[in-house]
Amino acid sequence: MKPSLHVGFTGTREGMTQAQRTVVAHALWKVAKTFTHGSCIGADEQAHISAWCLDIQCRKRASNDARLTAECPEAEQLGDPAPPLVRNRRIVHGSDLLLATPKGFKPGRGGTWYTIKYAMECGVPVIIIWPDGTWKCV
Repeated sequence: MKPSLHVGFTGTREGMTQAQRTVVAHALWKVAKTFTHGSCIGADEQAHISAWCLDIQCRKRASNDARLTAECPEAEQLGDPAPPLVRNRRIVHGSDLLLATPKGFKPGRGGTWYTIKYAMECGVPVIIIWPDGTWKCV
């Protein structure tokens, strides 16, 4: 069966653990028709590489903060760069499913947790992939 979901992504700019990278790649391979990320250094860039290697159509919504922006030249640019939280809301609105890779096990105040909460408010299913590779659907 061919994957059919538009998958969005949020993660820490500190990057993913190896366990998170493995689960993200597997999830993308199973369900992603397209993959949209924030083109940020760290987890976005790592997940982009996984999706690109799996031949999944990659799209990016860049931040207007050039200091945090990864290149990801293989990804189609969607819209103009925007402030990070605005960009994250746009990712949620274009997604059937959001994959999230927070750096810790407890909700925090950063952009990853903001985006997880926003997706839940919008009714977009979220798979939280914890640092140890376990995951939870919310």
